[in-house]
Amino acid sequence: MNLIYVDESGDDGISRLNIYSPKTTPSHFFIRTALIIHDKKWQSNHENINKLRMHLKAPKEVEIHAADIMRGKTKKWDGKKRRDIVNWWGQNSPKQSDRIEILKKICKKISELEITLIFVAIDKSMIKNPHTDKDLIKNRSWEFLIERINLVLKEKPDHCGMIISDSIEYTIEKRHREFVKILHEQSDHIDSRQFVETILFEPSDSSDFLQLADVCAYTLHRKLNCGDNTLYEIIENKIYEHDSVLRNSGLKIWPKN
Repeated sequence: MNLIYVDESGDDGISRLNIYSPKTTPSHFFIRTALIIHDKKWQSNHENINKLRMHLKAPKEVEIHAADIMRGKTKKWDGKKRRDIVNWWGQNSPKQSDRIEILKKICKKISELEITLIFVAIDKSMIKNPHTDKDLIKNRSWEFLIERINLVLKEKPDHCGMIISDSIEYTIEKRHREFVKILHEQSDHIDSRQFVETILFEPSDSSDFLQLADVCAYTLHRKLNCGDNTLYEIIENKIYEHDSVLRNSGLKIWPKN
């Protein structure tokens, strides 16, 4: 069976004037990413992640979370508002240039793993009447991502996979599961027999591969929302390519293509 780890980057907020600036909120692009690995390859690849942690001297309890590494801070609620708290990465690597080098090392390790990557980016500036459906951005990103996961599974010997996504608030998880269930029942581009259940939600601190999916999503966020291609280029060799008339099978940008 194939394990499919999913995470997102950017946000689904809409600019009232439809103007999006680099490195600001709301972000221009909302990104959802899938990291696919066969269960028979899981153990050997996980050992490589452990070696990376040892090289970085990062304890198991320290999350590999790209935005937190880049900032050297973690956003936490103090009961009233979100505050930036200096995290393990910031304490051990105070210079941002050093933390960028850490991200490059993580991306280099990702490029060496036996995995397949799929990216979906929603260009919010191109959506007509985005306020009419509050779930439009989230739902479209799931739809395009699962269609492409379906293509990958068709090419695998056992044609079977389980989606594991970073956990979020329960009511939102429930809406996502219900939407994906409808996709399985109604989409002509998805074979529901290839998927175990709909989506399993897990906290990112329980899975190194969910954390790597976060890093992968962040590389495209840096490319599209910040104009920085450096990290994305390192892992680009792992993006899925389907040999068919379907263009951009491993990187879908909607509504542009």
